[in-house]
Amino acid sequence: MKTSGWQGITTLALFALILCGILVGCRKISEEPMIIEPGVGVGRVKFGMPSKEVRKIFGKPDFEMSDSQMTKSLVYNELGLSIYIFKGLVKDIFQIRTSGYFQRKSI
Repeated sequence: MKTSGWQGITTLALFALILCGILVGCRKISEEPMIIEPGVGVGRVKFGMPSKEVRKIFGKPDFEMSDSQMTKSLVYNELGLSIYIFKGLVKDIFQIRTSGYFQRKSI
């Protein structure tokens, strides 16, 4: 069975859309709001936690910046978070935009 050029292009485009959907769908975004706990952390990410644990929770960051060998920032655009790592541990967590994911815990 021979396919025309348009059928081949349509099939390729459909395959690309399905692949993109699968890759985007693999990124986990929590349906439950992340609770901001002053002095503790945000959601399951806590101050003093190793950066490897952050990556297990949120996955690969959208962007990563290094100031030196001891400091880096992990940026998660969809979550609106930038996580500052010092000597391999979570030092600071910054909210980089407002979204419906966050709730502040009453103290």
